[in-house]
Amino acid sequence: MIVRNQFNCTDSLVKRVDVEPLLTYWLPNAFTPNGDGSNDEYRGRGVLDDLGGFTMRIWNRWGELIFQTNSPTEGWNGRKYNSGEASQQGVYLCVVNYSSRRGEDFEIRSYATLIR
Repeated sequence: MIVRNQFNCTDSLVKRVDVEPLLTYWLPNAFTPNGDGSNDEYRGRGVLDDLGGFTMRIWNRWGELIFQTNSPTEGWNGRKYNSGEASQQGVYLCVVNYSSRRGEDFEIRSYATLIR
């Protein structure tokens, strides 16, 4: 910025402004994979403008990993690895790890209730 007063004297100021990109993500607490077109997949929502890396993993109550993806737009359809047998109604552990391009790491742990 350059300013000039009434005597034609000038001064300048340089200031760097660092605008952080928006990076928000949240997970629902339930979904209903019944084919009706509403809440058929379990996936998070958010604004991921500055996404550097992403992993979502889901385990059943016996500790078996039943779904994993590296895409924030891919959801779990209630089947083992999205193609196997249908999972039972119940509560599942979901862990999402993602990072910003600036190297900040984030982790979200949530419980997903599958309702049939």
